[in-house]
Amino acid sequence: MMFATLLVMLIIWLPFGHTSLAALYVFAAFFGFGTGSWMAMVPATLASLSGPYHFGRYFGTCYFVASLATLICIPISGELVESVGPQALVGFMSAVLAVSIGTFALSRWALLGRQWKWKTII
Repeated sequence: MMFATLLVMLIIWLPFGHTSLAALYVFAAFFGFGTGSWMAMVPATLASLSGPYHFGRYFGTCYFVASLATLICIPISGELVESVGPQALVGFMSAVLAVSIGTFALSRWALLGRQWKWKTII
């Protein structure tokens, strides 16, 4: 889903997002579906890492750090949009998402014993 989100950003938002209102609506729907699916995995991942007794502490700490980053980054991004323009920031966000996809893939590869296993546990 991270890869699908990256494709939506590169195909819809980068070329058409700042000029067409219809493209912005389509992007918002697909982007919300894509990011919602992989961001909803944060609590499940924290639960598998911490266990039932420490989940609240891990969950609170995770979102405390995220809230501080959000508090700082939103005003900075507003100033950057005014000074640099929206397309440069969309490109930067796409590059950050592509790097994060690569790091997630490499960490999964390392956790699986440096080999790819395509079996899933349901």
